[in-house]
Amino acid sequence: MKDNRTYQYLFWDGLYSFPAEHYQYQSGFYVKREQYVSFLQTKLAHIGLTDREINDFIVYWLPVMNNHNNCFVHFRINDNIGGSSILETKPVAERVIRVFMEFSG
Repeated sequence: MKDNRTYQYLFWDGLYSFPAEHYQYQSGFYVKREQYVSFLQTKLAHIGLTDREINDFIVYWLPVMNNHNNCFVHFRINDNIGGSSILETKPVAERVIRVFMEFSG
């Protein structure tokens, strides 16, 4: 509100040191490089992102993922991940879909 601008959505990334048990995934996906785009398009649409949000997500993350021939991908949706990423907006956002993608090559 301070800059009198309107934003379609909020994006951030960061580093956080989680305890070892955080990485004991119960679900996830093994994806080959040639499937990254179609995989992300399908999964992010299923999560509920708009085409624009999906495109922006892929534009940001694909170059990083492309450093690997294969990736293990795990999503956390609308999770504050043990208090590491609490979100509060004022005014309250009309729609909130929080997508946390963790991946390793």
